[in-house]
Amino acid sequence: MAKERGRTISTEIWFQKYRILGQLGEGGTGSVFLAEHIRLKYFRAIKRIRKSHPAYEQLMQEADILKDLVHPGIPQIYDVEEDREYSYIVMEYVKGLSLKDLCLKQGRIREAEIIEICLQICKVFQLLHSAEQPILYLDLKPDNIIIEKLKIKVIDFGAARRRGENRNSISMGTRGFAAPEQYTLEGADGQSDIYGLGNLMLFMAAGATGAAGLKLLETEQEYSRAFKELVFQCLKYNKAERIETIDQIVERLLVLSPKEGKGLPDRRGASLVAAFAGVQPRCGVTFICLVLTEYLCRQGQRAVYVEAGSKKDIQRLYLKESRWTCPILCGEPEHLRNKYQEYEVFICDYGVYQEAGEAFWEKDTVCLVTCARPWEMGLWETAEKEILRRKFHEKDGKSGRLYFLVNLISAREFFSLVKEKKTSCLRMPYREKVLEKDKELSELTERLFKRSFYEKKGTKASKNSLFGWCRTWCRSNPYRYFTGRIFRRKKRGTDAVFRSK
Repeated sequence: MAKERGRTISTEIWFQKYRILGQLGEGGTGSVFLAEHIRLKYFRAIKRIRKSHPAYEQLMQEADILKDLVHPGIPQIYDVEEDREYSYIVMEYVKGLSLKDLCLKQGRIREAEIIEICLQICKVFQLLHSAEQPILYLDLKPDNIIIEKLKIKVIDFGAARRRGENRNSISMGTRGFAAPEQYTLEGADGQSDIYGLGNLMLFMAAGATGAAGLKLLETEQEYSRAFKELVFQCLKYNKAERIETIDQIVERLLVLSPKEGKGLPDRRGASLVAAFAGVQPRCGVTFICLVLTEYLCRQGQRAVYVEAGSKKDIQRLYLKESRWTCPILCGEPEHLRNKYQEYEVFICDYGVYQEAGEAFWEKDTVCLVTCARPWEMGLWETAEKEILRRKFHEKDGKSGRLYFLVNLISAREFFSLVKEKKTSCLRMPYREKVLEKDKELSELTERLFKRSFYEKKGTKASKNSLFGWCRTWCRSNPYRYFTGRIFRRKKRGTDAVFRSK
């Protein structure tokens, strides 16, 4: 992506760990560089801000704001560094084209695509405006929206501020897109972001903003009257006449959507919640959850790691180790599932199952992590007895899905060990670094999540493709083929269950 959005400069090493590959952009607030972590080989975007900048303190609030935000449409922040002249914010590198470049490349954007893009932006603004201390973005423009395969990220929070703070601070909004009240003593509020969204829609539809853009949009026959009215109401100079909340815009966009509101689906009924807990402390539950979440994210899935508790140990680990790029949340999974509907898979770390409570056993997929050293086998057997006692997860006549995930064991040892087990067992391959292509992790995530996700969505996998995958899987992994009856064909449908006799 350095070829698309950056230019090559002389190679430098910053902070003994980042190799600078190019400059992604430069503006009045600072410069942004593309960097590669020397050891981990991950790309990062590093924003450099001069300490002598008149709005330096305000610009550095970006790091303060981003560290508390978790959303697939917002880049993650990893670190903050400084030297005598500059401060540096190390962030997630976002691939794709800016909305400005996309418009220059293909011209005006179709109404359906504008609605899809704006629904995603609205989800970001709903998170910002509903924070305990609401956050105002205040600089929505085409340069600050990065798009890849119609998925967006909102970048550059340099102008953002918490509502009520720094009311008289310098306005960092971009003329032509910022609301008029950002330049007056009246001050900005949530409706200022609505004005910015209206200008963004106008730019996508007409290729211009202001009076010229409004005139062009009025004469365009390609866009519906209802869409034009929405844009006009977002751009009212008088706030009393402007649309009041982002929620109202979402409602109107959903009505306009050709997918009847499915442009950004409510996934509460389709998302999968997988619960992980150890049979004892320090058996690798947190590391396993992070590896699986990281891998799913690298495959394009909207997965999130959830620390299901109040310790928040993961936040310290996450900030300390920059190899993790997946989003993290802390709290009760069901509450987070309702709040963050953008995610498809919630991978929940419950610590040890004895302290997890009843909620742990009610998740879509339940996974008990264990080790297989001789002195640890008793704990495994105790967990098996607990499962049998509970008649695990029987609900509405359907059995839930539970696995024992065995950590720190070779394939040969694993398959000799599980022959005597009555429960479904899987092996966790050890990984120090998560790669985009990993055969063993691919097979593991297929087993853990794919069928559960199909059941959750109310759809079925293709029978032929399922058997074909299973046949190929066993042929390529002879140790796993320890019995000729690992598949059961039912009269209706198929069920691929890897379970010992």
